[in-house]
Amino acid sequence: VHFRGRRWNKWAEVVDLNGFSGHADQNDFRAYFRPLRDRRPRVCLVHGDADQAHALAAARIELTTDDLNALIDSEPKLRGKAHVSIDNDVGHLQVSIPLADVRWLRGHYVNAECTAQSAAGGSPADARITRIVVNGRSVGEEVLRWQYRSWSLRGYMSDWSNNNNLERFEIEDGKVVLQTKEGR
Repeated sequence: VHFRGRRWNKWAEVVDLNGFSGHADQNDFRAYFRPLRDRRPRVCLVHGDADQAHALAAARIELTTDDLNALIDSEPKLRGKAHVSIDNDVGHLQVSIPLADVRWLRGHYVNAECTAQSAAGGSPADARITRIVVNGRSVGEEVLRWQYRSWSLRGYMSDWSNNNNLERFEIEDGKVVLQTKEGR
């Protein structure tokens, strides 16, 4: 098999996958292989732009509080409603959400803050959210386990990490560090 300018011995079955359009993106590709994720298949993209094929490689990003707050401010629904800070490898989030959609609560806000700490090994599932305060009242960590039908905040965080292929979440040296798994 000739691949990326080199000849390779064929040790595995080479399959031509028809069915992807020229406009399939990373999410389409991952969704196609999601049922096989427990088997961890090795997939090589041999067609298309090399830069796009490398988009499925593991990625690491480091975000300072200035970066995080700029991202928050770039989202119209969040602008002016949230602020992030980091002290001693602990993240702090403050939010102020107007209750304008509820007629009798117009002019009132939900003001909340919490702290977040990454796990020693960087596992997103083991990150801790602590010191949750809503409208000046401390709320225990059990709020993360509250369930509404099958929905819980902890479950949402876990699902988000899995759906975004997140392998590591760390707060260190004044930065949030996110690393994705290699695309599968």
